Amino acid sequence: MYDLSGKFALVTGATRGIGKEIADTLSDCGATVMRTGTKESKGDNLYLPVDFSSRESVQSFKEKLNDIISVQGIDICVNNAGINNIKPFEAYTEEEYDIVMDVNLKSAFTVSQLVVPTMKKIGSGKIVNISSIYGTKTREKRSVYTMTKSSMIGMTKTLALELAPYNVLVNSVSPGFIKTDLTASVLGEEGMIEMGKKIPINRLGETYEIARLVAYLCSPHNTYITGQNITIDGGFSCV
Repeated sequence: MYDLSGKFALVTGATRGIGKEIADTLSDCGATVMRTGTKESKGDNLYLPVDFSSRESVQSFKEKLNDIISVQGIDICVNNAGINNIKPFEAYTEEEYDIVMDVNLKSAFTVSQLVVPTMKKIGSGKIVNISSIYGTKTREKRSVYTMTKSSMIGMTKTLALELAPYNVLVNSVSPGFIKTDLTASVLGEEGMIEMGKKIPINRLGETYEIARLVAYLCSPHNTYITGQNITIDGGFSCV
């Protein structure tokens, strides 16, 4: 598909769903891919455990990633880690708010701060933040989730401006309804069928369709796209 041979990539939240597909696709393109997840490592030197809602876990992760980057360098960063908590606005507790913010938004902020200095030094790099269609539109009971995803798009645009002089390209990708275990757990099987009927293309998206877009943005073919939020939702946001 694209030649990423010799590139070192980091993908957060890469143990399932869209994140796993992105990591697998980048690896298939020849990149060496470091993945993160919440489960403990089982001796895989290309996996870093981290719970972005835990300060202790994040601190340990930062130290390990800094050590790796100091030796390996880094060319690609995909900030994909994310969770959702669906409930009425007034029902959120402060703790629930903090957890969603930490995992969805602060994680991308923290990881980007870690990788940016090296990318600036070498004069190249690609950062892709995985947002959501709920970053530009929303529905009831998605207030905190929408806050994190719209903020991620804002961060993407600002970071793109700051890093453009260093040939570091920063974009966000906003998936719509994609066939994942998470989508199934939220909508249920019947709900997924009904949602598919509401999408102009008449189906939910596949994880590989998101991964291929991310792979392009991270590839040598992308030399001029930066500061953009690309929605990939089968036309749903146009309805």
